[in-house]
Amino acid sequence: MITKMSADEWIKKYQPEMENGAIKTYETFGEEFSLIKSIEPRRVWTMIAEENSLWIESGYRWVNRMCYVITKNPWEEGKYWDDAIIVDWGSFEDD
Repeated sequence: MITKMSADEWIKKYQPEMENGAIKTYETFGEEFSLIKSIEPRRVWTMIAEENSLWIESGYRWVNRMCYVITKNPWEEGKYWDDAIIVDWGSFEDD
């Protein structure tokens, strides 16, 4: 079962790493990706962009990934792929 959360709910519950008042993001390649792979997997989230929408999803994702986010609190056992946690991060317009 997929769980959907608002951004505010997600920030409060999982406590993403912050930097200068914004959520800290990590690249999908190079040294930052090596760091991501060393983190406990249930603390890793993927920001995804598709069809002018942004969302954050629990776990490592490859398709349409923009960046990774690390949280202080891990997501629950059994919540992966089929049981993803999805955070609606809004939409954007292409220029």
